[in-house]
Amino acid sequence: SGFWVLLLALALGSLIYSYLIMPLKELSRPFQVASVRKLARRTWELTIKPKSDDGLTFEAGQFVWLNLGHSPFSLHENPFSISSSPGHEAGIQFVIKEAGDFTGHIGEVAPGTVAYLDGPHGNLTLKGRSGKGIALIAGGVGVVPLLSIARQLQNDRDDRPMVLLYGNRLADQIVYEDELKQLSGQNNRDVKFVLSEPGPGWSGLKGMIDRTTIDEVFCFDDAAQWIYLVCGPPAMLDVVEDALIVRGVPASQIVSERFYYD
Repeated sequence: SGFWVLLLALALGSLIYSYLIMPLKELSRPFQVASVRKLARRTWELTIKPKSDDGLTFEAGQFVWLNLGHSPFSLHENPFSISSSPGHEAGIQFVIKEAGDFTGHIGEVAPGTVAYLDGPHGNLTLKGRSGKGIALIAGGVGVVPLLSIARQLQNDRDDRPMVLLYGNRLADQIVYEDELKQLSGQNNRDVKFVLSEPGPGWSGLKGMIDRTTIDEVFCFDDAAQWIYLVCGPPAMLDVVEDALIVRGVPASQIVSERFYYD
């Protein structure tokens, strides 16, 4: 019937777009690795730059499918959020944790390695959203897209108050600690670190990012009128979303992205 013919045509069109048209687009816009450096425990910063003037236009908080050292027609690509802000002069940066077959060898990637990007994708952005303040809540490497947003707010000289709540297990898992500490206290910015296994002398928050932590950090009067961007493991997101709603934050003011290791 015509219905099944239409479905078949749509399926074939999707395959052609995904496996031919998109790879051809990527092939026409190659990037290359500029640098790889260790940031924290089993965590690396990867910087890539376009080989031509045709770079990537994206919103802070978005991600791409990244292909390193393989043909764009291959299936060797993985999703990574961008940590740098749009227009960053050093290039497009990613923070990648060693967690799987591909990421376990990220520190061995050589400068000059060809890279292809499929993207940008994702809605964990401030575009089209408003609030009296901006709350960024991150668990582990879920901080990556929120770093891009925090950096963009600085670049744009956005004067709305911002709080970044950033949780890890150990202190040596924190990325860009010096930058974030310098950011805290400037232009209504506040960065709060929380560790579930703090060492001796730790002066930040202790425990998990849970309802207790949310209640402690976001206890000010107009907190329900802020926009909340949340990224981290699924269990953390469920707890945070429930805690915010209990505090009176409308669901429409909560934007979350679940982070999965590869």
